[in-house]
Amino acid sequence: LNRSGFALRSGRLVGRARADAVPMCVVMLDIDRFKRVNDFYGHGVGDEALQALSQVLRRNLRPDDLAVRWGGEEFVVVLFDADRDVAVDVIRRVRAELKEHKVPPIEWSLTFSAGLAGGSVPTGHTELESWIEEADAALRRAKAAGRDRYEVVA
Repeated sequence: LNRSGFALRSGRLVGRARADAVPMCVVMLDIDRFKRVNDFYGHGVGDEALQALSQVLRRNLRPDDLAVRWGGEEFVVVLFDADRDVAVDVIRRVRAELKEHKVPPIEWSLTFSAGLAGGSVPTGHTELESWIEEADAALRRAKAAGRDRYEVVA
């Protein structure tokens, strides 16, 4: 999905989470050193790197989860019926699989940094938007701390 698709689907997901009293988590992630991929190999290979991450996300997310290309190489993942422990497990699985997924002619393993927020039953769409902002700030902290890592909002 893109941001428009997110706007359409996320409201329903929040409503279901509230009705079913299940937690949600938000993960903001982006591919590390993506500009280097585009600059060194070209935008076509950069597109292939984005597609590789999309495929890995598709294989590791459940039907009720949302993966959205937020912009550039940045993705928002909304995990339905997931507390923080479940979300961390998803992040770890996706990170491990992406590192094993080779994108020729890139000579290094793709990695990403991520920020995680939420973990409770959302009170509404406004809270989901706050979690996205918090996850984005946590992502920036993860990148500043060296990349190929994730930060969880305290």
